[in-house]
Amino acid sequence: MGKLPNWLGELKNLKALDLSNNKFEGPIPASLGTLQHLEFLSLLENELNGISQIVLDNFLNYKTWMFLPII
Repeated sequence: MGKLPNWLGELKNLKALDLSNNKFEGPIPASLGTLQHLEFLSLLENELNGISQIVLDNFLNYKTWMFLPII
């Protein structure tokens, strides 16, 4: 258990991130919305809640494949 760290947004060249099945909890950090090269993101099977509109808009603009828990 734990929260997703904000420093994930500092990994500017990251193309894929699969954090499924890790028991993360809490909000999805807005810093993930800054990852312009991210093409795949999976956060399934965690206890995450809340995704900011900025994060969602950025992912849609970058054509990222997202797999998020249904909240």
